Amino acid sequence: MATTAQRGTVHLEEVAARLTNGYKTIGEMVYEVIRESIVSGAFAPGERLRQEAIATAIGVSRIPVRSALMQLESEGLVDFHPRRGAVVRSSRSRSCTRSSSCGSCSSRSRSASRSRR
Repeated sequence: MATTAQRGTVHLEEVAARLTNGYKTIGEMVYEVIRESIVSGAFAPGERLRQEAIATAIGVSRIPVRSALMQLESEGLVDFHPRRGAVVRSSRSRSCTRSSSCGSCSSRSRSASRSRR
């Protein structure tokens, strides 16, 4: 039976193969591959995201991986811990991301736009 890390790596390879074409930069592609893997559940909440393993699975250097993880941290999908590295944030502690399915975010944005009128 495959471990969560092995399933995540396999998922990364599949997503990378599908998304390789159509991106302006490697960084954009890496960001989208990791983001999709987190959102789809290929990486479990609390799971460590090892830069070297992700870079190898996608076929890139660690630099775009590190950059993508930092961007995902700013979006609330990843946390960085000293001497532990990047970890998938639990769904309970995740702030809203770009998902339009979040009712509280869309209602907040509607009320904000109404107050500007």
